[in-house]
Amino acid sequence: MFVAAAAEVGTRRGAVHDAIAAQRRRWLDLLVRQAGDAQKLGELPADVDLAQLVFELEALLVAANTTCGTSTAVYRRGRAISDMYLTLWASIAG
Repeated sequence: MFVAAAAEVGTRRGAVHDAIAAQRRRWLDLLVRQAGDAQKLGELPADVDLAQLVFELEALLVAANTTCGTSTAVYRRGRAISDMYLTLWASIAG
């Protein structure tokens, strides 16, 4: 992820913007494919919206990477990911 670079050039046009946007699309596509594989293996519920799951997971990762690693940010990142995991696990376990 090029979080800082994406923020820097997000509203500008040009080759750098296009390259960063393309890399971000590839990253998100990879995550959606991996989530789809997990879904096929029964590791994610069949009714999970994979694009939404990836959006939320990536948002957590971006937030965690832009908070300068404070102990509060590290705790909140861990809690958010744990809560997401537990919610998904509960829906699989029924």
